[in-house]
Amino acid sequence: MASSDPYPSPPPTPTKVDPVLLNALRYTISAKEYKTLHQYLITHSPPPIRRRAPQPPRYDAIIRSRDDYNPATIRASLRVFAATLAGLKAWDFFTTHILARGRTPRTKSKTPVLRSPHFRLSLSLSVILLLHRLLHRFFTRLRSNLLTKDAAPFRRRNPRISRTLTSRIAPAIGASLAGFALGVYPGDQLRITIAIYVVTRAAEYLYNLLEDNGWFKNKPWWWGSWMLMPLATGQLLHAFVFDRACFPKGYGDFILGNTPNYIQHRPLRYPSNLPWPTTADIVDNLAEISKLNWPPFVSPILFPDTPTTLPPPSSPSPPSPPPPIPPSSHSPAPSSTPPTPPAYAHTSPSTSPPSPPSPNSSPSSSAFSPSPSTKSSSPSPSPRSTASPTACSA
Repeated sequence: MASSDPYPSPPPTPTKVDPVLLNALRYTISAKEYKTLHQYLITHSPPPIRRRAPQPPRYDAIIRSRDDYNPATIRASLRVFAATLAGLKAWDFFTTHILARGRTPRTKSKTPVLRSPHFRLSLSLSVILLLHRLLHRFFTRLRSNLLTKDAAPFRRRNPRISRTLTSRIAPAIGASLAGFALGVYPGDQLRITIAIYVVTRAAEYLYNLLEDNGWFKNKPWWWGSWMLMPLATGQLLHAFVFDRACFPKGYGDFILGNTPNYIQHRPLRYPSNLPWPTTADIVDNLAEISKLNWPPFVSPILFPDTPTTLPPPSSPSPPSPPPPIPPSSHSPAPSSTPPTPPAYAHTSPSTSPPSPPSPNSSPSSSAFSPSPSTKSSSPSPSPRSTASPTACSA
């Protein structure tokens, strides 16, 4: 029987974990994810890394011993950022390399990472999630603190502020301020789309609440929220044809890029010197046909000598002339003799009208003086009003 060692060696003391590494792990992965990472990656790493990395039970104990709300919020924001950026990159690769096969590739200018739409959209969504969780927790704690007995003097001094901050909807309204982080994304259309979506969902929730409270007991069986679908689809089609500036560009590009059976693209062997209508031309002509009340169509294939297949678009009618001004009771009756036009009325367009008379010249020598037959007590008309149509056109 082997004798036991009278001086056994003490158990190895665990190495001290670097606090920077520990905080980086806390704000990056959870305890469950760290256990999986330690099992498949850290155990197969070099010995120095294995000695510095904490064991999963110790890492779990460190995380559970502290308030993990803020690290969990940051972890969720980082995951949203990574997932959104990866999804946008994958969709961009899918549309440019798989869906665009057989087409001429479009050259895209390289933009910096900080100005990339994919990066800014991912950053905007992750910041919204981060601010929403932090603001919701802040206003919830503030409301609970203001409802305690110690905050009674504050409630007496500031009754309005206290009623606002202690309301049940105060945390939700305060957390909604995180929506301003959507301004990081440069696209205006996306912000409009999200705003419309939020308003629509709010209206749907309000309708469901009223329905649960018994406001629509005697409604027909066919009445429901599904009726919004045909209405919204028809509105989208109308906006796409008649007001394309209001239509979402991404949705329109997706529809037009994947419907070659309805709107055919230019053939590859089609001569380059011959015109081919673009997608915008086809949609604009469709809107023009509708505005013309669907006139008869003349096929250019059956009748190639026909210059146009559709009637010209309706041009606006010229404005009607103003009604004549009736003569006043104090003015004399108009003479039957037509007024004499000015001296420059029948000159050529290149000839400029004579200069007005000088103060020293006699009235008879002035070209602007009317003939004796048109003299009356009323003031003489201006040269523009007495000029003939020839003078106006000149």
